[in-house]
Amino acid sequence: MDKISGYIFIDLIFSFIAGLVAFSITYMEYVHHYPTKKEPLKHAASTAIFTFIVFVVIGMGGVIALYMMK
Repeated sequence: MDKISGYIFIDLIFSFIAGLVAFSITYMEYVHHYPTKKEPLKHAASTAIFTFIVFVVIGMGGVIALYMMK
């Protein structure tokens, strides 16, 4: 069980990094198209949250698959 919690921790770390990268990319693209910075921040935040959730779900699927292979 200790290995599983390590995999979950790694999944959360990389999911967080993926969310940050998605936020950065989205914000830098949208900032050119809006006159204020409020809208790009909103769009980038929603993209980052969605990316984080998707990566957590995919990672948890991998953790479950690794657990079932034992």
